[in-house]
Amino acid sequence: MSGELMPYVNGEVKPVGREKGVARAAQGINDRVRVAGFHADASLALAGHVMEGVAGLDSHRRKLAGDDPALNMMLLDVEYEALNNVKSIQRRFSGGFAL
Repeated sequence: MSGELMPYVNGEVKPVGREKGVARAAQGINDRVRVAGFHADASLALAGHVMEGVAGLDSHRRKLAGDDPALNMMLLDVEYEALNNVKSIQRRFSGGFAL
């Protein structure tokens, strides 16, 4: 954001005259940027959580199946369904942001 507008946005300077409209618009943009940053941080946190969970689930499946290819295929089917569900949750979460 322009350094010229930051004193208005931060409340350091009270705008006068036609600067009031500019300051109000700048504040709105600043607010939207801050909220968008929060949404980005939340999406990254969820993605990290999902990746850790998927890696753990995959490791658990491999440990349970051992050298049994039939059991591995059955467990892989369950893992695949869980992954699809998690991806659906993630899409709904990130698509639900209203800026």
